[in-house]
Amino acid sequence: MSSIIELTSGLWEKIESEGARAYPNECCGILFGRDVTGDGDFALRRVVETIQPVLNEFEEEEQYHRFLITPQTLMKAEKHAAKEGLLVLGFYHSHPDAPAKPSEYDRQHAWLDGREVRRVVEDGPGFVRGDLKIRLGDRR
Repeated sequence: MSSIIELTSGLWEKIESEGARAYPNECCGILFGRDVTGDGDFALRRVVETIQPVLNEFEEEEQYHRFLITPQTLMKAEKHAAKEGLLVLGFYHSHPDAPAKPSEYDRQHAWLDGREVRRVVEDGPGFVRGDLKIRLGDRR
């Protein structure tokens, strides 16, 4: 089944701000939302309704190129999602001064189904769009 993660431009901007704030380290966070039956090219739309930035719990000296969301943090997120009638749809993290693609480490350590929203900080705290399978724009 083909699916897409859908974000409003406002949520995208929040992720960008979080990445700039965390620079030169990686930021990370959790995407909460709902699965919606898709239309067109996608059988399923994963619509993000809110994000939750979380503490990067990787070893401090490695946070410039690694992130960690602990199982304890994920469990709290799952409980929060259930209480709100939402799902944990995925995760995001930044790649400070690195290409806009998953690293080998990212591929080996991806959770759930491997879908993540990735934003990359290249040449400082500004952002560039990577090769993401994301639909941007405000839903009305």
